[in-house]
Amino acid sequence: YTASARDKLYFSLYTGRDQFNNTGYRQQRLSLFDSGGNAYQFRYDRSYLEKFQWGNTVSSLRWNHVFGKKLFANTTVMFSSLDVDVNYQNVDSLILLQPPLLLGENINVGRFRSGINERGLRFDADFVPTPSHYWRFGLGVANRNFRPGALVYNERVGNSSTLANTPLQAAEMTLYVEDEFKLGKRFMGNAGLHYVNWTVRNRNYRSLQPRLAVQYQTAEYLRLRASYARMAQFLHLLTNADIGLPTDFWVPSTDKIAPEESQQYDIGLDLTLGSAFTLSLDGYYKRMDHLLSFTEGASILNDWQQNVTTGIGKAYGLEAMLAYRQVRGRAWISYGLARAERQFERINLGRVFPFKYDRRHDIKLAGVYQANEWLSLSGNWTLSSGFAYSLPLAVFSYQLPGQGGPPVVVQDFDEKNKYRMPWYHRLDVNAQLKLPSKQVEHHINVGVYNVYNRRNPLYYNLRTQFNIENNQLRENKSFVQVWLFPVMPSFSYSVQF
Repeated sequence: YTASARDKLYFSLYTGRDQFNNTGYRQQRLSLFDSGGNAYQFRYDRSYLEKFQWGNTVSSLRWNHVFGKKLFANTTVMFSSLDVDVNYQNVDSLILLQPPLLLGENINVGRFRSGINERGLRFDADFVPTPSHYWRFGLGVANRNFRPGALVYNERVGNSSTLANTPLQAAEMTLYVEDEFKLGKRFMGNAGLHYVNWTVRNRNYRSLQPRLAVQYQTAEYLRLRASYARMAQFLHLLTNADIGLPTDFWVPSTDKIAPEESQQYDIGLDLTLGSAFTLSLDGYYKRMDHLLSFTEGASILNDWQQNVTTGIGKAYGLEAMLAYRQVRGRAWISYGLARAERQFERINLGRVFPFKYDRRHDIKLAGVYQANEWLSLSGNWTLSSGFAYSLPLAVFSYQLPGQGGPPVVVQDFDEKNKYRMPWYHRLDVNAQLKLPSKQVEHHINVGVYNVYNRRNPLYYNLRTQFNIENNQLRENKSFVQVWLFPVMPSFSYSVQF
């Protein structure tokens, strides 16, 4: 809404929700004979439910005001909400049919919830005092309400643990200033300073974050770049890399849990090769402190702060991209060689291990072709190393000293994230039609996701099966791949006026 020549109001709203279900039931009948030749009939029942639900809402009301030719500002009131819900339930039952007798049953139930609501107010200004300097500065305040929740129940162990949606509030205040400057015709830079004050449970965390990026045009065909940034993050991602349903669990920094901090260094160059090709090379190194992870073997989540450990991380690598550009077409090919490592005192015996999202190799190809004014064709193909994950080598029972009740069933895992999922690759294609008219533009998109129906695994599950071996009932376990999104066509229609 244009209120005046100097004032405009903008409103935006997005909301969406997604859901993924993986359910199944299996019944198996088995027979065996005792030494007297009597037959015994057994039935093995297995049911499982694995469910993701996630959704978010984002809305903002922004007032844009122009003070003059050199200064304008935006004042924004915003609200956002994120909800993530992960559920699983496995029930295994072994039944003797005649006479009816339940020989054994194992029930595993888990639920992980992350809810975050945010209300905030921001003021951002752009100031251009001279052609060689472009200043940006601003401040903001936000109130966040966190609702982390978890339920874990194991019938074989005989205990359960619950963390209800215990609300936790935090307030954040930010200040920043940056200058995008030019020194002569060849040298450009961006220097900034970011300050954050995070208040939670009567404790304040203060963070001062300097940033600097420079680039130098040595010749018409060669540009050098370098940057440094120090950052802090007040949200922690607790995630598992074992087999089974992924349980990404967002929690905030608290009076007991310090914020994550990082320092990143980048260096790179851009090389122009003739009139159509550009080559970019980049190297980076990132050091992270106060990272958070579940303690190895932690399952009692009554207070998640008592079941986590802090550590350090590193991420470093090289990236290369070759771009081709002509009047009607553009194409890119890129390759990344990277490592992402973690080290925690109470995980993997304190040894360094690859992070779950460590992608050693990553290749991407993309292209866009403008056939005419109303038709555009595009496609992209990606190939990358699979996720790192851990596998159990054995299962054993352990009686806790001085504790009654049944023994605890413990899985003995190999080295942390020693194994890799298969290579991930996928091809997507898309066609966009633009049908303009005097007052309304019509846009039609037709695409195909995962054209050749690649079954990229999302995670693995451990399934149980009983067999008769030498006239004895044997329990065997095997790994089953759960994959997501087969070949899938898409269609969308939008209007612009």
